[in-house]
Amino acid sequence: DEDLFKNFFVNQDVQILRGDDSAYGKPSENPEDQFKITDSESLYDDTTLLEEDLYGEDNQQTGVIKNDNIASVGIGLVDGFNTAGKQDTNTQYNAAWSFQIEKNIWVEGFIGRHLIRAFPAEDIDTAVNQYIFRAKYAFEGPLYTVFMPYVGYKFATADSPGAGDVSKVGSDQAQRELDLVASVEQDEFVFGATGFKRLVPGWFLRVDIGTDVMGVGLALEF
Repeated sequence: DEDLFKNFFVNQDVQILRGDDSAYGKPSENPEDQFKITDSESLYDDTTLLEEDLYGEDNQQTGVIKNDNIASVGIGLVDGFNTAGKQDTNTQYNAAWSFQIEKNIWVEGFIGRHLIRAFPAEDIDTAVNQYIFRAKYAFEGPLYTVFMPYVGYKFATADSPGAGDVSKVGSDQAQRELDLVASVEQDEFVFGATGFKRLVPGWFLRVDIGTDVMGVGLALEF
């Protein structure tokens, strides 16, 4: 009922009547009529919606986030190299999918891609793909926030067409290029935390702070 919905606001106390409501109205002469829904107000006179009615007893979650899936996209900063071949940060575009396997226990698959220009040589660019698997635990925070500390493992692959071409450069230079490309293909354990701030029902602002990436993005629960 749209008119009724407009009267609700955040943190409002609502009284729900269950069971026999004969004291609040004249009962129908025909017992069968007591269970007929004749208008929108009847929904609230004779029916109470509970969480188990909406989700089902088997699917009901009691965790901080009731739905079992979160899909995210974002942008962040990761460890990398600059055009001079020195360690620097690179801008990464990423996506993630999280699944709640038990109450407040989540697993996540994370993939990110960034480009290192003029690396390992001025005329060669290197694309780096990072794959991260994380285990998380969810805590409820203030102001409709959720925090998920995590531990995980990261491995990376690099695609650098033209690197190590002996026909273009000497063997020493070619080997140096290959070594530089291999240096970005790091496998290591990672840790950090993900924070979610609810924007509207189902949508979150996402923030990642960890040894693997520091970034922001949007997330959808379903």
